[in-house]
Amino acid sequence: MGCVTRKEKGRHTTSKKKNQQPSTMAGNMKYQVRDWQQHNDRLIHTSRANRDDSNTVRATAADLSRNAQYDLQKTQREVQNQLTLRIDDIATREADLGKSMEATFKEIGKLENHMDTVRSANQAKDLPLEIAKQCTEWRRSRMTIDNVKDDVERQLTKEEQLLNTIKTTLDRREADCTEQLRLLRSAHHQLEQDKGDKSQALSLDMSCNDMLTTTRGLNNFASATRIDPNSVHVPDWDNYTDDNIGKASREQNTSEMLREAIDAYLKSSTDALNAQTNATDDAFNTRISETAAAKHLDESNLSKTRSELAEQAQTIADLERLIQEQDGPLKMAETRLNTRSRRPNVELVHDTAQDKLISEVNQIVGVIERLKLQQAEAESAHRALVRAENSLLQDIAVKTNSLEIDNRCMSRRQQFKYRSPSK
Repeated sequence: MGCVTRKEKGRHTTSKKKNQQPSTMAGNMKYQVRDWQQHNDRLIHTSRANRDDSNTVRATAADLSRNAQYDLQKTQREVQNQLTLRIDDIATREADLGKSMEATFKEIGKLENHMDTVRSANQAKDLPLEIAKQCTEWRRSRMTIDNVKDDVERQLTKEEQLLNTIKTTLDRREADCTEQLRLLRSAHHQLEQDKGDKSQALSLDMSCNDMLTTTRGLNNFASATRIDPNSVHVPDWDNYTDDNIGKASREQNTSEMLREAIDAYLKSSTDALNAQTNATDDAFNTRISETAAAKHLDESNLSKTRSELAEQAQTIADLERLIQEQDGPLKMAETRLNTRSRRPNVELVHDTAQDKLISEVNQIVGVIERLKLQQAEAESAHRALVRAENSLLQDIAVKTNSLEIDNRCMSRRQQFKYRSPSK
């Protein structure tokens, strides 16, 4: 400001002289030597002061230029360094997101496979459940006394209930897988979106890092220094990615636990179903063996009964023949008595011959009566044997039907293959 004042003072003095000159010239007035000397001194002093001021200004400008260039270069190095650090940060977080995405994607694949396994295991229970119901329905066709609530029926009921329970549980597990897959895919999408934003930001910052003052397309932007109100602070930026990775990690852990639970249930349900199937098969085999033994006993008794029937029929025929054979002797004895009853007068003697004839008739009549009684008993026994034969035939038919049903059930049960291979 001092320099400026001296310049203004010089200009003011010069201006004053110029203003005075016309009047001086007008009056034909001359200056004194002293005035001339002072005028020259003032000019020299003013020019010297102006040069000093100019030197000071140039020195200040040079210092300012050097300092500004140094500060600018320092700032540019700091900016370059911060951009490099920021690029490293973004690249690191992008890599973290990439790893988390890969882990999440793998877990999605594993859970999808498990869901397919659950669905297949569930569908695999349809056939054994159908067969269990069919066997129960078939066994309702057992006849009379064989339509009994036996151990086979109880085991079939348990098997059907177990299959329904397993299918219901597997339905829930499939629903759990569906929901967990949704959560995993949501987490993966969030990671993917975050990584995409990071990739874009990384590309932008790398392009900024590569810029030079000679780079084409540089321009001035009036609002470049304005802070966007939607901008995020670095800790919040870091926490956002941590939250996304943490959420994905939690969903992965949940999915892994779900897969482990599915594996455990598939094993336990298979073991339980194998045990129940074996129990049902054992009950079938025992019942078939018991029914076959009962049928064999019926057939053995039928053979003996038929043999006894033949012998009893022969006895009845023999008794009938014996009864018929008594007819001649009876008629002869009664004819003799009738003939001797016609002896005249005193000849009608009650003699020993008459007593013997009477005894013979009574004996023959008694024999006939006993033979008839025996014949009646034989015929009654024969009828009982016929009834026993019919009962045995009916029971054999019942047992044959039961065996046919149970064997058909066992043959049908061989069609489902859910048993685990023996270790």
